[in-house]
Amino acid sequence: MVKRVVLLAAAALAGFVQLFGQTDSAGVMVLSEGLEFHVASLPPHLGPGETAPDNSLVLVLTSRAGTVVRIGDPLGVAIPVPAGEVGFWRIPRLETPVYVWSDRPFHVTTMQDLRGNGEQAWHLPLYSWGTRYRPFQWWQDSYGVEGSPETTTVARMVILSGSEATTVDVERDAAADRYELEPFESITLDEAIRQGASRDVASDPTGREVRSSHPIAVISGHSKAGVLRYPIGLPSTGEYARPANRSRGNLHDAMLPVEYAATEFVTVPLRYTPTRIRGWNLEEQGIEDDRGDVIRFLALEDGTEIHSSGSGVAPHLDTVLDAGGAWYAPRVEQPRRWWATKPVLCSQYGKSFGRITSQADRPDLDPTVDAGMPMLLTVPGVDQWTDQAILYAHDNTDNFLNLACRTADVADLRVNGLPIAQPLVQIEIPGTPYTTVSGPLSRGPHRITTQRSDVRFGVWTYGSDDGLQLGRIYGSIAGMDLAISCADTLLIEERVYQDSVAYTFDVSAEGECGAIAMAYAERCDGGRVVRAGNSITIHRASPTTMVDGNILVATRSGRFERRWFHLDGTTGVNDAASDAVVIAPHPVRDVLTIRAASDKPLAGNLRLISMTGDVVRSIEVQNRHVVDVPVSDLASGTYALVGGALRQLVVISP
Repeated sequence: MVKRVVLLAAAALAGFVQLFGQTDSAGVMVLSEGLEFHVASLPPHLGPGETAPDNSLVLVLTSRAGTVVRIGDPLGVAIPVPAGEVGFWRIPRLETPVYVWSDRPFHVTTMQDLRGNGEQAWHLPLYSWGTRYRPFQWWQDSYGVEGSPETTTVARMVILSGSEATTVDVERDAAADRYELEPFESITLDEAIRQGASRDVASDPTGREVRSSHPIAVISGHSKAGVLRYPIGLPSTGEYARPANRSRGNLHDAMLPVEYAATEFVTVPLRYTPTRIRGWNLEEQGIEDDRGDVIRFLALEDGTEIHSSGSGVAPHLDTVLDAGGAWYAPRVEQPRRWWATKPVLCSQYGKSFGRITSQADRPDLDPTVDAGMPMLLTVPGVDQWTDQAILYAHDNTDNFLNLACRTADVADLRVNGLPIAQPLVQIEIPGTPYTTVSGPLSRGPHRITTQRSDVRFGVWTYGSDDGLQLGRIYGSIAGMDLAISCADTLLIEERVYQDSVAYTFDVSAEGECGAIAMAYAERCDGGRVVRAGNSITIHRASPTTMVDGNILVATRSGRFERRWFHLDGTTGVNDAASDAVVIAPHPVRDVLTIRAASDKPLAGNLRLISMTGDVVRSIEVQNRHVVDVPVSDLASGTYALVGGALRQLVVISP
């Protein structure tokens, strides 16, 4: 491809962005990663034959740009996570909270590797924690055999703190329970058992408010339940009666604070193992409708209308909710668009599976029971869709991908670098701008990306293992944009010293929405990075070492600024390089020409750096007046030409 290279003088940048002055580059980014996480798993209730062995909680670590993730203590475990790949770490005890951090962005998902239970949660970085939640849970359940005491299971949540003296108020029926938490402390809260309330929707605490004095994380769901209603045993009576715990499982996910409530959603039907055949009329076995998924909503304001439409489903009003009210659609079998007149929270429940497959002709035979478990997934709003996702399809399960996007964007999506193709199935939702994509995934890592920077999509990953023994299941979103709406301004001050460069940053905003989400050295060659509060300092590794790189600071709104730094060493470009110019008396084709403006030749190292911080060209110059740099293979865009005192913008365009 023939490309034209143009140097933009500083005066020509007005109205675009101020570069290499106060701001090297700026914009708005998708916030789907973080630098700090405090994660926990919701412990399941263990039924007959079920165990929770050590090391059964797996941290699934991903990073867009690549990093080294630390577990707990700075001198503790260090896990390399290559760009676009996956790293793992097993936690010794299932119920132990873990602090996970890095000096570059990453994400952590927790996976319970358990038979008879299992679940997966996509966790929120510390900057996106909130002080107000309305968690999703489920009604009280029980299992056993008739004639014996039943085992009762209840809704459960785990609350994690991040600050000193954090007060947490959890709403109950008539009042609220108060808890005091220290930094990185956690509590596990169970609902009180209500006599005779199992499988009664009145025993479901979904929608009750959780408030705190400082930001907290909430992982919520149920210790062990069936979705929808299942009998206590399969069968419940007779010589071969067995507790129906294998069609029940713990439900959990990391809850979204109320700041992430939205008004438009798209849901995609879940798939399961090939042995799970749904649609049997099993009422005589005490099993409620096993078809479709449960889609659930929580309202934050009175008079909230929930509407939906889909294939064969004309746009209609589903329900009207008041603040704290919860409603669910019990059987959704096709992709559907949902919209609300006021912000709501949304979740999707995969259903239980179980049926007695023998004894039809010989009631005296030992019954065969096929079974599988339910799951709980968060559903972000359409405005919170992400621009890429890295996910992992686990061993020992049949794994699937669900994705939703705008129909016009399908051609720009890539799964592991390739356009969407079979066995993934595309279904356009009639009368809407949306298409869904779903299908099986091979075991291992997968990356979903886009060809255009403005494309967004919703994405979920899940899998299950049904059968005649204890099964397993997991499911969660695989990414969302955590940016919040905020009219904020990022303020950065730079100070350059002989052996270091320091940045301090702050946010001004209307209201209390302004805050720093991430600040880090995106690239740092030859330097040592020190982060303290709202500052980053880059120190020269030695007096003769050249330091080069950039920092990136992003606010909660997704606004970011990128600043380049350079500390010259003994091998830096000489002072004459500051007068170097890019000449283009005619459009320059394929080659960037750098010419010394004085008689003093150029010497040292010149670097052409992309706006993501990658050095795309590094040129050693030895006493030359003219340097030609091939650029025909580079993508169109803005680049920085740096070296010594030289800081020039270069735009490469078709």
